Amino acid sequence: MLTLSLIALLAFINVLGYFLSLHLIQRYDIANKYPRFKWIFSFFEKNTLFFILIETFFCMVCLLILIITALIYLKK
Repeated sequence: MLTLSLIALLAFINVLGYFLSLHLIQRYDIANKYPRFKWIFSFFEKNTLFFILIETFFCMVCLLILIITALIYLKK
Protein backbone atom coordinates (compact mmCIF):
# COMPACT_ATOMS: atom_id res chain seq x y z
CA MET A 1 0.00 0.00 0.00
CA LEU A 2 2.93 2.28 0.60
CA THR A 3 4.08 1.76 -2.97
CA LEU A 4 0.69 2.71 -4.39
CA SER A 5 0.59 5.79 -2.16
CA LEU A 6 4.00 6.88 -3.42
CA ILE A 7 3.00 6.26 -7.04
CA ALA A 8 -0.17 8.32 -6.60
CA LEU A 9 1.81 11.12 -4.94
CA LEU A 10 4.40 11.17 -7.73
CA ALA A 11 1.68 11.18 -10.39
CA PHE A 12 0.04 14.16 -8.67
CA ILE A 13 3.38 15.99 -8.47
CA ASN A 14 3.97 15.30 -12.18
CA VAL A 15 0.58 16.79 -13.07
CA LEU A 16 1.39 19.89 -11.03
CA GLY A 17 4.75 20.16 -12.78
CA TYR A 18 3.11 19.89 -16.20
CA PHE A 19 0.63 22.64 -15.32
CA LEU A 20 3.43 24.81 -13.95
CA SER A 21 5.52 24.41 -17.10
CA LEU A 22 2.54 25.29 -19.31
CA HIS A 23 1.83 28.33 -17.16
CA LEU A 24 5.43 29.53 -17.28
CA ILE A 25 5.64 29.11 -21.06
CA GLN A 26 2.49 31.17 -21.53
CA ARG A 27 3.27 33.76 -18.84
CA TYR A 28 6.75 34.65 -20.05
CA ASP A 29 5.75 34.34 -23.72
CA ILE A 30 8.77 32.24 -24.54
CA ALA A 31 7.42 31.21 -27.94
CA ASN A 32 7.56 34.82 -29.17
CA LYS A 33 10.93 35.50 -27.57
CA TYR A 34 12.47 32.53 -29.35
CA PRO A 35 10.62 32.16 -32.66
CA ARG A 36 13.13 29.59 -33.90
CA PHE A 37 11.83 27.13 -31.28
CA LYS A 38 8.14 27.94 -31.65
CA TRP A 39 7.39 24.51 -33.13
CA ILE A 40 9.01 22.84 -30.13
CA PHE A 41 6.82 24.81 -27.72
CA SER A 42 3.64 23.97 -29.63
CA PHE A 43 4.66 20.30 -29.75
CA PHE A 44 5.38 20.39 -26.01
CA GLU A 45 2.00 21.99 -25.21
CA LYS A 46 0.09 19.38 -27.22
CA ASN A 47 1.99 16.47 -25.69
CA THR A 48 1.77 17.89 -22.19
CA LEU A 49 -2.02 17.86 -22.31
CA PHE A 50 -1.89 14.19 -23.33
CA PHE A 51 0.53 13.37 -20.49
CA ILE A 52 -1.65 15.24 -18.00
CA LEU A 53 -4.59 13.03 -18.96
CA ILE A 54 -2.51 9.86 -18.63
CA GLU A 55 -1.02 10.88 -15.26
CA THR A 56 -4.43 11.90 -13.90
CA PHE A 57 -5.93 8.58 -14.94
CA PHE A 58 -2.99 6.71 -13.41
CA CYS A 59 -3.29 8.66 -10.15
CA MET A 60 -7.04 8.02 -9.93
CA VAL A 61 -6.57 4.30 -10.52
CA CYS A 62 -3.95 4.09 -7.78
CA LEU A 63 -6.17 6.00 -5.37
CA LEU A 64 -9.17 3.81 -6.16
CA ILE A 65 -7.11 0.67 -5.54
CA LEU A 66 -5.96 2.13 -2.22
CA ILE A 67 -9.52 2.98 -1.19
CA ILE A 68 -10.86 -0.44 -2.18
CA THR A 69 -8.09 -2.31 -0.37
CA ALA A 70 -8.56 -0.15 2.72
CA LEU A 71 -12.28 -0.93 2.73
CA ILE A 72 -11.55 -4.64 2.35
CA TYR A 73 -9.14 -4.53 5.30
CA LEU A 74 -11.66 -2.60 7.42
CA LYS A 75 -14.38 -5.20 6.81
CA LYS A 76 -12.19 -8.05 8.10
